[in-house]
Amino acid sequence: MSELIAEYNSAYSLNIKIFNKLQHTITGWPGGKPNADDSHRPERAHPAKKRVIIFSPHPDDDVISMGGTFLRLVDMPFYETGGVRKNKLSDVDYNLIIDLLNEVKPHQVYAAGDLADPHGTHRVCLDAIFEAFDRTRDQKWWKDCYLWL
Repeated sequence: MSELIAEYNSAYSLNIKIFNKLQHTITGWPGGKPNADDSHRPERAHPAKKRVIIFSPHPDDDVISMGGTFLRLVDMPFYETGGVRKNKLSDVDYNLIIDLLNEVKPHQVYAAGDLADPHGTHRVCLDAIFEAFDRTRDQKWWKDCYLWL
């Protein structure tokens, strides 16, 4: 820390530098705020009302963190084995996501980004979302869609 403080002349200057850097990575209005200057925020202000999809392997956790209610739940065929061991992802899983993305044409997609357990549900679902995004790369809506983990 002493080297950083020396570089920025004081702990106060370092604190301000880091605060400003972090401040520009978050927003209190993830959907955008009409008539606000969001030029230093990670999300654009327009369109003011965005189409959003939330992918959640465990909706109870994500409803709390997203502060809302999910209108549609589908946890996918790979998961529906009735046992602890799950199936491998297949085109059926990918196509469910692709169809939903193409139907909604989202401006924002939120997905659980917990990758600590490579065989956990969060990781498998995120792999399916990444694959679906890759397969829809040529769609017009894709260029205006942000994926948030």
